[in-house]
Amino acid sequence: MTKTNWKAWERFWAEQLGGRRVPVTGRQSGDVPDVEHEYLAVEVKVTKRAVSSTMEKAQEQAHKAGTATGRIPVVCWSQTGGQGGSAAKHFVTFDLESWALIQEFLDDNDFGYSPLA
Repeated sequence: MTKTNWKAWERFWAEQLGGRRVPVTGRQSGDVPDVEHEYLAVEVKVTKRAVSSTMEKAQEQAHKAGTATGRIPVVCWSQTGGQGGSAAKHFVTFDLESWALIQEFLDDNDFGYSPLA
């Protein structure tokens, strides 16, 4: 991948999320996010195939349910602990369209607190 390519994706995500791309010279691996944002720590990864067919199917199902119910589609994932008793890991994913709906909802409603307070 060319430098221009991943930099362009970092700029894209910064714009979409309302943040600012942090130049590589301003960060060390792992301790500073790719995108400076008010309350998100954004790490951008670019690959040809980052999403598995299972994830794609789950997102399609969430979209169908969201359309049918008038709600925002979200997929919740649990990766169970493997052998050796490691703890399960949990994730929540949604596509960019859903993120925009969530952001719009948050912007329209004053909850009187910061998400990190």
